[in-house]
Amino acid sequence: MIDFSHTPVNRELGLELIRVGDSENPGAEVQISDCSKLTQEGDIVHGGILTTLADTAAVYAIMPDLPEGKHMTSIEFKMNFFRPGRANHGPITARSKLIKRGRKINVCEADVYQGESHLAKGTFTYLAYDE
Repeated sequence: MIDFSHTPVNRELGLELIRVGDSENPGAEVQISDCSKLTQEGDIVHGGILTTLADTAAVYAIMPDLPEGKHMTSIEFKMNFFRPGRANHGPITARSKLIKRGRKINVCEADVYQGESHLAKGTFTYLAYDE
C-alpha cells in the first residue's frame, strides 16, 4: 500500500495522488489543486513546481513494483515547457507512464496539463539500489 501523504513534500505542496497503475499498465496521475502560493511574476506557476509534479508522477509509476528493500533516486531528467501554468486556471495534473523497467535503471515520461492545455513534458531516469 502506498502512503502518498506520508511524504513531506507531497503534504507541503498539497499534491494529490489521483491514480496509480499496476504491472500491466504502469503509470500514475498526480494533481495540485491550489497553486496560489507557488507562482512567480505574472501569476505564472513556477517551472520547478511543474517539474516536481511530473517527477512525483513518474516516481509513482515505478514505486508499486519496486522490490522490497530497494530504494530509488533520480539520476537524470529533462523537461520541456510548452506554455505557462496559471494559478487561477484550475488544477494542474501530471500523468506518467513507464518507458523502461530494469533491475537498476527505470525511465518514465510525464506530461503536465492544466485542463486541456499541455504545459510540459519530461523524461525521468531513476536508479534502483539496495538499502
